[in-house]
Amino acid sequence: MAQDFTTNSWPLDSHEGQVGAIYEKERVFVTMPNAEVIFDPLRGVRSVHLRKNNHFGLEDPLYFPQPFSLAHPHLAFIPLPSTDHAGIFFLCWCLPTHNDFEWVNPEDESGSSTGLGRFKKDLLVKLHDTVSRLNNHLARMDTSHSCLTQDKYMKNYDCSLPWLLAQLNCPCSFTRALRTFGLIQRICLECDGRAEWLVNYAHRWEHSGIIQTGLEPAHIVGALAGNLELTQRLFNLGTT
Repeated sequence: MAQDFTTNSWPLDSHEGQVGAIYEKERVFVTMPNAEVIFDPLRGVRSVHLRKNNHFGLEDPLYFPQPFSLAHPHLAFIPLPSTDHAGIFFLCWCLPTHNDFEWVNPEDESGSSTGLGRFKKDLLVKLHDTVSRLNNHLARMDTSHSCLTQDKYMKNYDCSLPWLLAQLNCPCSFTRALRTFGLIQRICLECDGRAEWLVNYAHRWEHSGIIQTGLEPAHIVGALAGNLELTQRLFNLGTT
């Protein structure tokens, strides 16, 4: 759900060393408040640090390499942009334009549907195909699928994707459709990153205090870290 912010509950101030604004009612903390419309948080409080087009902050895949956080370690495992049109996540880096959008009733003289439309069918078919291929990809990563289906993030993503896809079938403004599309893109990438962390790296992290050898080279390049100890643990994990 998109929110339009006009006033904030607290004045612009310093919060734990960051300048930002708190929108208490909407559960949003914006450290660089330069966006008029952002989505409700999927869970907890949404912290927005930066904005680029329709993408937001530290939790968004466009901001990479991601700072490594043990609270959200999977964000550092989001796959990088791909130019492979046949790749699973190619569509996750595309930015739809007005040419991909069609009006519900462009000749409506009553004004009741003015400005409302949907993305064209071919784009929505590709998006649904991306989600379907993602689900198959996740199933292949873990044959038991237990560590994924029991994870709170994966449960959240699994519930959010069908609901957001359904929203794109409803007439709305181009801006709202674009933001919904962007949120689906982000969730798809986070799903892959979370699964990669759970299946291949979480167990290594538990023992990463001990220097390990013989790990296969990781396909993840770079995760920003704030101290040498964390960097060493990530190196031992095989992620750098």
